[in-house]
Amino acid sequence: MKGNGMKQAAFVGVMLTVGLVIAADAGKELEAFQGRWELTASEKDGTKQPIGTIRVVKDDTYTIEKDGKTLSKGTIKLDPSASPKTIDITRAGGKPMLGIYTLEGDLQKVCFAPEGKDRPKAFSSKDGNTLSEWKKLK
Repeated sequence: MKGNGMKQAAFVGVMLTVGLVIAADAGKELEAFQGRWELTASEKDGTKQPIGTIRVVKDDTYTIEKDGKTLSKGTIKLDPSASPKTIDITRAGGKPMLGIYTLEGDLQKVCFAPEGKDRPKAFSSKDGNTLSEWKKLK
């Protein structure tokens, strides 16, 4: 019986360590999201969408602005350990929008499914998904 208790304790210890590493990675990744980002390209259902909006990320919250006016606000949750990396945003009073992302320096690509739909598996603007590219402002 003692052997089983030790195995369980070791398993719990390993799982806690893995959880802490994943949380630390998400924290580092979220840190890279901080600041002001300009929308440079966007498509929904294969159709180009207006660009030029600004996304401001502070901690785990975001604000979308255009022409100095706030269009939406919400929270961001990242999982950089997933493949592809995942992002969930929840607009104030809305349901989570599930997405995937890449982040390379000052360039970010995100693909979101519509609210309440399954997370996209690929970077594509088909099936109601929105594919966007953002550039970090200095």
